Amino acid sequence: MPPKRSGPNRTLDILSSIGNQDFLGAEVMQNLRDHGLRGEASVFRQAKENTSRAGLNAIGMARQAALLLLAVHDIHPPMGPTSHDFYRQALDLDLRGKREFTTEILSAMGGMGRMHFSRFKALLKLSDEALELADQHNLDERVLRVILTLPGEHQPEMIQQIVERNLTAKQAEEICNQVMDTGVIDEESLTPSDIPKEAKQTIKLLRTGTKATPVDIARGLFEQEGDLVSARLLVQKLRKILDEVDSYLYEE
Repeated sequence: MPPKRSGPNRTLDILSSIGNQDFLGAEVMQNLRDHGLRGEASVFRQAKENTSRAGLNAIGMARQAALLLLAVHDIHPPMGPTSHDFYRQALDLDLRGKREFTTEILSAMGGMGRMHFSRFKALLKLSDEALELADQHNLDERVLRVILTLPGEHQPEMIQQIVERNLTAKQAEEICNQVMDTGVIDEESLTPSDIPKEAKQTIKLLRTGTKATPVDIARGLFEQEGDLVSARLLVQKLRKILDEVDSYLYEE
């Protein structure tokens, strides 16, 4: 097995190594041979070894998921460098198309469930540059799942900011939501905020407004509060909060 290397090609180096031991077990290997997948058996053996020993990052797991799906569909890597588009062919394939190999594929991926498998495979939708940066910096699947919500042109910059500012998945999600609203990544949005989530939701409601009419809101208040007095007390409470906000802004 070649030595591990760091950097952008780390995952590709790991995936290119072939294990010499039967990590899948005799029963699984026999099942592959029964289905005529003698050559593909090495792909499964390799995947099992990578998962158990190499510690693949999220992009490595995405490529490994692609290789397994492609193998059971008789699609093999080309000679020489393997492009991102080769792995992306797996986006058009799923476990339902080859149900007889579902157990073997999930086992080779470390025994994960179908949903987790699909999440890793979905990472192949990232742009080429985003894939390379995510692989280089070993970003986890949870963070990359958030990056997928952005247009391709914003993905590399967002990854750079996550790495440089050490942002959590939650912080990245908040920023991505702002980017989707505004279409740009600005310095202000990249500064982690200590403003409570409830306050941000209220601000967003005030900014975007609502399609509900005053009559609808009044009826909803009455229905949820159960009586007219409680509904009016809630309106007065909101009015007081907004008055205090206005007063605070005036002092600022």
